[in-house]
Amino acid sequence: MFGGGPRAGKGWGAGGSRATLAGAAARAPLRLRALAGLNSLEATAQGLQRELDCERREKAEGDVAALNPCIQLVEEELDRAQERLATALQKLEEAEKAAAESERGMKVIENRAMKDEEKMEIQEMQLKEARHIAEEADRKHEEAARKLVFPEGACGGV
Repeated sequence: MFGGGPRAGKGWGAGGSRATLAGAAARAPLRLRALAGLNSLEATAQGLQRELDCERREKAEGDVAALNPCIQLVEEELDRAQERLATALQKLEEAEKAAAESERGMKVIENRAMKDEEKMEIQEMQLKEARHIAEEADRKHEEAARKLVFPEGACGGV
């Protein structure tokens, strides 16, 4: 009638529109019942979802409660490990100090040993020189002693 809608061209006279309205009126209670059923299903689904969420929450809380003693044991072990670490670090620090002190003492001893070696080398050279001088003195002494025992003129004047 008024343009192009879904009812265009059907007209009122053939009963098509009235039948459509009557069918729609008859379907309205079905639709309401379907909507009510849908609402009921949605409510049931929500109830089931809440129940499932509650069960999951309770299970999670149970899991957490079961894990708490384990967590406590791990934390205690961590505390003991940290104490052992602190003790080990303290001992390491003391050992490093002792090692550094030993190293300084070793350097002092090495320096003394080096100086002693230098003194020994000098004394060895002095000893060689003293032996050489002593040998020269012994040789000259023997020569002088021979000259005194056998004067040169005494042998030839007989």
